[in-house]
Amino acid sequence: MGDVIQYTIIARDPEDLPLEFCVSHAGSYRLQEEWQNSNEISVKIDGRHVGKNEQVYLHIRSPRRFHAYKHWDDMVTFIYDVLPADEFKSGKEK
Repeated sequence: MGDVIQYTIIARDPEDLPLEFCVSHAGSYRLQEEWQNSNEISVKIDGRHVGKNEQVYLHIRSPRRFHAYKHWDDMVTFIYDVLPADEFKSGKEK
């Protein structure tokens, strides 16, 4: 907890249209951040991320009216096991 994960997304639209980027978390495909033009996304790890198989989804979309997955065109999933900060520092599980 307290760490920041920085992602750099490399993607290209087949017609060279600009892309937008967004992040969401496990438990819902509801986008939890605003869409942004920058391909740099940061996720600050906090208490809601603690647990096994914490999933972070990075989404991309084009400015087209319709998208491959209703609200976005593609995504990638990263899966982490996140320990509370005190357990990580001590090196042992409680």
